[in-house]
Order: sequence, then C-alpha cells, then structure tokens
Amino acid sequence: MIPGWEVRLSDPRRERRRRWLQLLLVLAVPAAFALGWYWPQVQPTQAAEEPYALLTRVAEQEQELELLRQRLAVVGSSDKVTQQAMEQNRRTIKLLEEQIFKQQQDLAFYKVCWHLPVGVKASAFAPLSCKPRTCRYDSATNC
Repeated sequence: MIPGWEVRLSDPRRERRRRWLQLLLVLAVPAAFALGWYWPQVQPTQAAEEPYALLTRVAEQEQELELLRQRLAVVGSSDKVTQQAMEQNRRTIKLLEEQIFKQQQDLAFYKVCWHLPVGVKASAFAPLSCKPRTCRYDSATNC
C-alpha cells in the first residue's frame, strides 16, 4: 500500500440509510416544536369538558356524603332511643316485680284471714272479721 492512501468501503445502501436518518433527525426537531404548539390548542376542548365532569362527580359525592351523614345520625338517634327503651323496660320490670311481691304478701295475708281449708275456692266464702293490722303484725291473734 502506498502511504497516504486510504481504503474506504463503499456501500450505497448504507449511505442512503444514513442520509434518511439525518433527514429524519433534522425534520423531527421542528416537527416536535410544531406538535408542542398545536397540542395545547386541541386539548382545551377536551379540558373544558373535564371540569364539568369533575364538578358533577364532586356534586354526586357530596350528595352521597350527606346521605351517609343522615344515615349515621339516624343510627345514632336509634341507638339512643333503644337505650331509653331498654331503661324504661328495666324500670317497668322492676315496678312489676315489686307489685308482684306486694300482691304475694297480700295473698299470704288473706289466706291467713280466710282460714280456708285445702282445695276450697276463696270466692265461696265471705271473709271473716279480720283486722288487717292485727293479723298482719300479730301472729298470735286469731281472726
């Protein structure tokens, strides 16, 4: 080989591909700028619809939240009503138990005063002269 000479391989297809690539790169930069300028102009029409959809969704969610708050208030008040009813039932049961106890005492007192034989109904006899205080507190006194 002769000094100063250089051997280069020549491939016309490769050269053609490189030129196309360079052309695409040169055209891609202005195309990107043009697209960047054009894209925001197209988007506002879509963006104008989005706030309306968002506002309707927010309004629906607020309505649902208000409904849930009302349900929570109803549940809370029903719990209070249930507690009050349970307390009233407890007081009523206690009062009825006291009345039953008093009636049992009165029944025991009248059984002593009537002197009923076993198996005889009390409605068949009129009460004997019985003084409640004497019979009730003084067991030695016969009615």
